[in-house]
Amino acid sequence: MASWTLSLTGAMGLWFALAPGMNTPDAHAAEGWVKTKEGCVLWNFFPHGKPSYSWSGKCANGKAHGKGRLVIRHVVQGVLNTDRYKVEYKRGIMEGFGEIEFHNGSTYAGYFRANKKQGHGKYRWPNGVWYAGNYVDNQRHGQGEVFLPRGAGYIGPWRNGRQHGTGKCYRISGAKKLTQTCRFKNGKRIR
Repeated sequence: MASWTLSLTGAMGLWFALAPGMNTPDAHAAEGWVKTKEGCVLWNFFPHGKPSYSWSGKCANGKAHGKGRLVIRHVVQGVLNTDRYKVEYKRGIMEGFGEIEFHNGSTYAGYFRANKKQGHGKYRWPNGVWYAGNYVDNQRHGQGEVFLPRGAGYIGPWRNGRQHGTGKCYRISGAKKLTQTCRFKNGKRIR
């Protein structure tokens, strides 16, 4: 068997630093209840550029409740951006399964609790990179896989948004998937 070494450290370290939306701001950046243009109230988890909100779902006691579509429009550096959410709210808080299409082309499909990614989810970036796995408190945490478009990836444990522990690094060569054991500590490859 031929010997090879898969180096994800440089490429993935650079990718994690540059990937838009990878470390999304948490719900505490601009907390407060806001009213949608329909008059329904929901928790403001969106800390960017004077957002306006539109909610297609029901309101219970004045708060977004049940399944619906949320559209957030915001201006950043003079450019109007629109993010689209197909989500479920409970008493004005995002809870349960949802799908998001971000203005930059990124998407997320997975679970939320208290407006944060929580549980299993899949996040895709416009450059072809994706992560599928567990989230805790809006960060990759637990088991997960990241795939880079050039055919390299990592499957294993994550802690606080970074690879941490022993997993499998892989690369795809033709029809073969070549794997090797690799170890990370706080996002840095140590073996």
